Amino acid sequence: MPAYDQLGENQTFYQDFQSILDETLQILADGHYQQKKKDLQNDLHNQSKLISKKQSPALVSAQIINNRIAKQNKKKEILELQKYISDQQQKFRSSLYSLKSKLEQWVQQYVVVAPEKGIVLFTSFLQENQLVANGQDLFYLQPPQNTYYGQILAPQNGLGKIKNGQRVLIRLESYPSNEFGYLTGTVNYISNIPTATDSFLIKVDLPKGLQTNYNKPIVFRNDLRAQAEIMTDDRRLFDRFLGQLRDFGKR
Repeated sequence: MPAYDQLGENQTFYQDFQSILDETLQILADGHYQQKKKDLQNDLHNQSKLISKKQSPALVSAQIINNRIAKQNKKKEILELQKYISDQQQKFRSSLYSLKSKLEQWVQQYVVVAPEKGIVLFTSFLQENQLVANGQDLFYLQPPQNTYYGQILAPQNGLGKIKNGQRVLIRLESYPSNEFGYLTGTVNYISNIPTATDSFLIKVDLPKGLQTNYNKPIVFRNDLRAQAEIMTDDRRLFDRFLGQLRDFGKR
């Protein structure tokens, strides 16, 4: 096992584990204790052989007693040896779990782990040794393959004309429609409860993703602002609703 000497605050925990690991390998790997156990078992087997009947009854009786005592002692040695090996194995497991727990605590405190592969999109500039608040948004993770949806905040005026399945044209403020075209979507959900601004949330699926009708891709950025036009009864609802595009992730 390679030695590590630059583990920072985890160095002591690793060295304790390494020491116990070396001790365990020395006990179990070199075969010394396995051979000792085998020798004790052979001695125990040999003492179980029948005593010669040619000996006098008194001598036979004494040998039987001595054999019994010797057998008990051998059994005791075998049990003590087994307990010693078992204790060492348990000592190693405890050391391993302790090191694992310390490393998991360190990772939880210092390492940012992404749940899947993707591209990191920073929300602000970060510098080395910069302090960040607990729960502060640092960046978003954009998976390689995404589906997207739009959120529209619709006022009550004209809301009754909006239905699921209606076509939606979306023009993004950052991408002029006369140059980039517009995104197309479909109404998927209409909230029954108004928001704090007395508007209703409408979810719009984007079956073509962020590809405009001019076949130009839109680079996703969090909270893209857009204007939406909903086609109602084959006519456009010219009331434009302020909306935001957000990453919906994999479905």
